[in-house]
Amino acid sequence: SHITFRNLSFKALNQSAGRLIGLGINTSNINIENNIFTGINISSFSTGYAIINSGDVALDSISILNNKFEFGSFAIRLYCNSVTGSVVVVQYNDCVSQSNRSILLDNISDINIQNNKMDNQYYFAYGIIVARAMQPIRITENRIRSRLGILLTNSISTGDGALIANNFINVVGTPDTLYSTALGIRI
Repeated sequence: SHITFRNLSFKALNQSAGRLIGLGINTSNINIENNIFTGINISSFSTGYAIINSGDVALDSISILNNKFEFGSFAIRLYCNSVTGSVVVVQYNDCVSQSNRSILLDNISDINIQNNKMDNQYYFAYGIIVARAMQPIRITENRIRSRLGILLTNSISTGDGALIANNFINVVGTPDTLYSTALGIRI
């Protein structure tokens, strides 16, 4: 906790494991700013290739700002299974060629995903997924090129609610997927 990663370059070198930053149990006050991350260029759904990853943990005050993410199965995968995480800010990042998802935030409250660029070439790749989130949820001003732009699922929005606004989404896919599973925004 209470760590800042700034102006660094990270590159995954092992084809069998591509995680570059793993956030552990009860992680708080982490700032990841102005870095370059190069994951493994692989078509995989495995979380073992997620560039920034957390699983089954409690997170609080995580800030991921102005980074470049290339390859990997996920650019950012923050998953709080047992305790809801809170205050996650993901802004001004450039996510290129993730094979699964660019940004996945699961079971987190107070989310702000803003001004990110995502360009996913893989058939199954999604831009942003927010699952089991609590209020407030803000997803604004993102530029997404992917099979599915934004998916908000199983989230509770009361009080301040959710704001999904001013996102520019270019839905891509083959003709058979464009008519069945490719979507700009799904709630």
